[in-house]
Amino acid sequence: MLNFRLIRHLYLFTIVAQEGSIGRAAERLGMSQPPLTEHIKTLESNLGTVLFHRSKSGVQLTSTGSGYCPKHSCSCSR
Repeated sequence: MLNFRLIRHLYLFTIVAQEGSIGRAAERLGMSQPPLTEHIKTLESNLGTVLFHRSKSGVQLTSTGSGYCPKHSCSCSR
């Protein structure tokens, strides 16, 4: 059975990785930043790992996060 919530979290994760910023990703997705941040935190909690290094200038994938990023999405390697 498909876990649509997990699929949604992974989709949002991919957009954040592509944008390199939760704020820009939220804008692209047409949502506000706090719920997007919560989605990412929930995904990290469910996976038991940190997916992004966060800073004031944006986010960068951790080595673990890079492993979850789809290979066809070249811009995830920022």
